[in-house]
Amino acid sequence: MRTDGGPSADDITRAAGLELRQARIAAGLTLAQLVERLPSGIRVPTLAGYETGSRSFTVGRFVEICVALGVSGPNLLAAAVRRARVSPMRAGAVIDLHAIARDRRADRAALRRWARHRLDVDSDGEGVAIVEPATVREMAALCGLSETAMTILLEQYPPNS
Repeated sequence: MRTDGGPSADDITRAAGLELRQARIAAGLTLAQLVERLPSGIRVPTLAGYETGSRSFTVGRFVEICVALGVSGPNLLAAAVRRARVSPMRAGAVIDLHAIARDRRADRAALRRWARHRLDVDSDGEGVAIVEPATVREMAALCGLSETAMTILLEQYPPNS
């Protein structure tokens, strides 16, 4: 852990590795089977090191593994961030736009319009948005909420893993 109480880069790497391991197990694959699916040609000990957090990996390698597993990289990363207990006010929030767009509560009208707009503009099909801390601040001001209240509100819409 860092001295400010937040998770270190190693904490986040370990959390991402654990999420990769869980996804591999859920897919019913051994380490060797997953390595065979990877075009980069990494070896089993390297992949095992990623899963335990004893080896760091690049974003490109992370995406390569997610594609081979058939899982959403943004969702897996969001799960790792939650596992590492990174404060959304520091890291931003990863949210499910579809869930917000379906929320019919009157006090969520502005948030719902924003989510629908993002879904219309960002046509990647996943419906997952990464909301940076500066955007959380702007959304809070727009909705008449504190930054903390907006963060808590957005945390109610995590992406489906």
